[in-house]
Amino acid sequence: MSLASKVAESASRLALTFSWAGFLWGLLVMSPTGRFGGFVIMAACAVVPVVLGSRRYRIYGAVSLVIGLGGASLLYKDYQSDPYFVRAKMAEVFAVGSDYRTAVGTYWERHHAWPERIEDIGLQRSPQSVKTVVLEASGAIRIIASFAPLEDKSVVFVPSVSGGAIQWKCFSEDIAKVHLPSGCRQE
Repeated sequence: MSLASKVAESASRLALTFSWAGFLWGLLVMSPTGRFGGFVIMAACAVVPVVLGSRRYRIYGAVSLVIGLGGASLLYKDYQSDPYFVRAKMAEVFAVGSDYRTAVGTYWERHHAWPERIEDIGLQRSPQSVKTVVLEASGAIRIIASFAPLEDKSVVFVPSVSGGAIQWKCFSEDIAKVHLPSGCRQE
């Protein structure tokens, strides 16, 4: 057996070991909230033997890759509606709302009137989780979400002026309280 064939065989075995380790690791992280991640790990680790392995080891990698990709594709929609995923996206929406509240408040302090257009406040921040931001005549800021399962639903920040200071209330007419940050949950 030549040195090149020994190296190739060693690389193939290493690739197979990596695939099996990834497959087992993927199974270990498959709690009810981690199934999607487990399948992604399986698929990622299976790429190594498919690329580096000998012909007989590529079959094992291909099986692991098919199982990983199949499971991940089946669970992707569940992953998007996972409470942790939704809360993270809502945190982005809330951060955008905070930026707009600050900008509208600054505009109010300078002009003692609410801005008529978004362009008047000079802020154009909008991550992928935000479909659009609407500035209402009362100074209220409506942020419309762009992600499932809350797509086209909104969070509203409403200002009120008391003694020259602006107070903000946050609420939603169409998003369940469980998805809202604690500052937006009105009882």
